[in-house]
Amino acid sequence: MSVTQFGRSYKLTLNNLKTKQAYIFENDLRITFRGMCSVKANAGKAKIEIYNLSEKTRQGIDVKNNKDGTPNLFIELEAGYQDQNEMVVRGKALAYNTWRPPNVVTCIEVSDGAFEIATSIFNNKYKKGDSYDNVIDALLDSIGLEKGNVEKIGASLPQNEAFKGRPHKILQRLGSDLGFRYIVQNSRSNIVRSVSKVQSTVLLSVQTGLLSKPYIRGNYIIVQCLLNPNIRINEYVTLSHNDFALDGSYRVLEIKYQGDNFTNKWNMTVTMSIEDQRVLLKEIIDDIGGPTFV
Repeated sequence: MSVTQFGRSYKLTLNNLKTKQAYIFENDLRITFRGMCSVKANAGKAKIEIYNLSEKTRQGIDVKNNKDGTPNLFIELEAGYQDQNEMVVRGKALAYNTWRPPNVVTCIEVSDGAFEIATSIFNNKYKKGDSYDNVIDALLDSIGLEKGNVEKIGASLPQNEAFKGRPHKILQRLGSDLGFRYIVQNSRSNIVRSVSKVQSTVLLSVQTGLLSKPYIRGNYIIVQCLLNPNIRINEYVTLSHNDFALDGSYRVLEIKYQGDNFTNKWNMTVTMSIEDQRVLLKEIIDDIGGPTFV
């Protein structure tokens, strides 16, 4: 019998990188999860807990005998409503089992790109006139993550230059000089240039999951809402609140999320930039729409 509450649903896929065994869990088992991602961090992190797996399954994903300490799993967690799931987090992971009477809990610690970033190294030389786009592609290849949205820079090196060290550090320096951000989300590398126009992907209102009145902290707007995986860092959310003077479209800087399909936890805290506000236009609202949770 399904334990899905309030129309919530999830799909958790685990692939053991050492044994090549795959495990898929959907809705019936209790899971909890929490995590965060930010434009200021090179990688996100998450922790997933699964309750009362069979002993055989626990042994299949445990890292008890993993002597080298490297992640032995690759996980994908999708969640949503009425089985309309979207990706919440994906990446390499380690797992262990713990006893919390009367439950056995499998804890999975997810590295959303952090393992690849921490272990990669780069050492290449380039000549004056070489394309920065070629340099960036080589840096991304050396990190080893899948490529997501990689926007072209369209500039050339002004002189001969050697690049040596951690590739994400080199990308940070180049991004500062050339006007782009290196962002990892769902274990994909993204090169994103400055956004010059509104790119609203989600309308957030009481009808679409807004849980309380947004509040301002410094140059940021903090929003509490139901879990919505369509809200992603560095993209825009259009905020609409009847009593809120700062309705508009704002760039998402940070997301913290948590879920438990046995309790009321199924929400997220979204931090957005006031400085990146765009005027809320009626035609934008008419075109967006969005899932209704109430």
